[in-house]
Amino acid sequence: PEGVEDMTGCFVYCTFTKAPVIPASVKYMDNCFQFCMNLKEVPAIPEGVESMERCFWGCASLEMAPVIPASVTNMGNCFKDCTELKSAVLKCNYRDNYFNSAFSGCHGLKEGSIKVPAAQLDTYKAKADRMGTEPDNFAKDE
Repeated sequence: PEGVEDMTGCFVYCTFTKAPVIPASVKYMDNCFQFCMNLKEVPAIPEGVESMERCFWGCASLEMAPVIPASVTNMGNCFKDCTELKSAVLKCNYRDNYFNSAFSGCHGLKEGSIKVPAAQLDTYKAKADRMGTEPDNFAKDE
């Protein structure tokens, strides 16, 4: 419903393949779609969302991440074990200890498949190990 700010744990273990529209008022999406093994499509994440910790952890069928808005400050374990994930676009700045393991177990990511703000590229590359991926997987968002 419109006006909701906290969607923590809303759809854990869901069985649908397409996620519902996320209200523009949402700020917290921790564990929101955790272990939704069939999830393939996710609508836009609204600007204003701040925390996405473990949001898509274990969504093994998810191939394309939604664009992560600039407002996000916490995405630890966000895409952990999304084994089919092939790309992501992060509009947000990296934060130490809040992005740990964001891409651990994402074996579908390849060189240049994670787009980040140009001014943040070196930081993301330097912290790739903490995020559970390879430095070369990061590229400038054009």
